[in-house]
Amino acid sequence: MGLFNLEVRDSVTSTNDLVKQAIGEGAPEGYAVLAFSQSAGYGRQGRIWASPYGGMYLSLLLRPPVPLDRVATAGLVVALAVRSAVLERFPAVEAQVKWPNDIVCAHGKLAGISSEYKSGALCIGIGANVVRPEEGLDVPGKYAPAYLSDASVAGGAFCRRAIEGLARSVLEQLEPRYLHWCACGFEPFADEYRSCLSLTGAEVEVVNRAGDRIAQGEVAGIDSLGRLLVRADGGELSAVASGEAHIARIGHR
Repeated sequence: MGLFNLEVRDSVTSTNDLVKQAIGEGAPEGYAVLAFSQSAGYGRQGRIWASPYGGMYLSLLLRPPVPLDRVATAGLVVALAVRSAVLERFPAVEAQVKWPNDIVCAHGKLAGISSEYKSGALCIGIGANVVRPEEGLDVPGKYAPAYLSDASVAGGAFCRRAIEGLARSVLEQLEPRYLHWCACGFEPFADEYRSCLSLTGAEVEVVNRAGDRIAQGEVAGIDSLGRLLVRADGGELSAVASGEAHIARIGHR
C-alpha cells in the first residue's frame, strides 16, 4: 500500500492516542493503526465511542501541506473514502454521508470520523460498526447504531478478515483522494459529496461548541468549501463550516 503503513493490533486503549503519540515522536505521514477493540475510544469533539469486538477502529497520521483554513475539510474527504469502501465491501448497504463526516443508512449510523490537528499534523480516527456485538450495546447519542454485516451474507460472528479488509479498502480509497485534496482543495469533491448528502431537504438546527444556535432551517446542500448551506424560513442562506459546529436536531418537512 503506497502512502499508508498499516499496523494491526488486537486491543488498545485508543488508536487515536497511538497516532497522537506518533505525531509527538515525529513519525512520518502514513502511519495507520487498526484495532479490533478499544477500552477508551472516542469520536468527534471527544464523544465516547463504544468499541467492542466487531467494529473497525482505525486511526491514521497525515501531514497535509495545506493552509490551515483548509484542514477542516479533510474529514469530509475521508468520509467519501469511507463510504466508497463500504459500498465496495458491502454493496447492499445504501450508505450516505451525514454532514460533516458520519456514514449513515436508513437504519442508523454505520461509521463516524474524528479529526484532531496537532503540531502541524492530523490524527484521523474512523470507527465503523461492522458486525453486531453478541451482547446488546447501549450507545449514547442521537443515532442508533447500524451494522454493515446485517446487509451481507457474510454477516454473523465476529470476523477479523472482514474488518481488516474494510480498513485496507478505506486506505486504498483515501490515498488518491487525499493527494488530490492536498493539491486542489475540497472543490473537486463537492459534487460527489452533494450526491450522497443525507441531510438535503431536512430541517436542522446547528449549534456551536458552546451549544449556541448559529443556523436553523432547511438544508440546501453544501458549497465548494464544504460548508453546510442552511436556508432559514425567511430565505436567508447561512454557510456553516464543519470545524465550528454540529447538528443538534434533524427533522423533515
